[in-house]
Amino acid sequence: MEYDKLMQPLLEKNSTPPFSYASFLRHINNRGDIPKRQQTLDLDNYETPLASKLKSERAQRQVRTKIGQELDMKGMRKFLTQNGPWDQLISNANIDLVNLEASKEIILNKSLSVTPFHVPHRDEYSETVGFKIKGKDKTALFIPDIDKWNKWGQSIIKEIKKVDYAFIDGTFYSGVEIGHRNIAEIPHPFIEESIGLFEELSLQERNKVYFIHYNHTNPVLDTESKACKKIQDKGFNLARKNDRFKL
Repeated sequence: MEYDKLMQPLLEKNSTPPFSYASFLRHINNRGDIPKRQQTLDLDNYETPLASKLKSERAQRQVRTKIGQELDMKGMRKFLTQNGPWDQLISNANIDLVNLEASKEIILNKSLSVTPFHVPHRDEYSETVGFKIKGKDKTALFIPDIDKWNKWGQSIIKEIKKVDYAFIDGTFYSGVEIGHRNIAEIPHPFIEESIGLFEELSLQERNKVYFIHYNHTNPVLDTESKACKKIQDKGFNLARKNDRFKL
């Protein structure tokens, strides 16, 4: 395909580029054919040990506990077992599906457990879930995908107070970057909205918050941007590749 055609999803500001573009984006990262800020759009930057949902063109968004074993919600199980090529992972015994239920704790080992919970989002092919990750000494909240906070049946303020780290949806900084796209098609809480909502938190509580899951249009990808400074000045954090958090 021609370069312009390959770049079209980026030009249209899709919140998640097609999975098929991964190798192309990695290639042009190395060539330097796109601006520095967009060069950060290597899909590897968006992979997480505990993923929140399945998008049609990003197949490996199951909850992974170890190589060869996948946890699943009912929608995820249905998708994996009834759709190719992913059903081959099961028929070829590459993975074993393990049932996963909302609000039911899964013990991974002596010092680590995860508890999934439903969050409102698009749910095109599978449920959207967040996780509470409990370690030996600390607990983390993990919500990379959600609609608006007021659509959730829980108080995000109360949930932040219960944990040591809160890794939350920072897909878009504001509606300005979306341009002509209908926000109803790509709903997320804007970082601007979140920091406004979280202003009632103490500085200590704000320090728990790490925004994650940045769209390629998000100005926070530029560490020198005004958006980054505003977020950090208010006591919040921006997660970066290779960050490590001990639980």
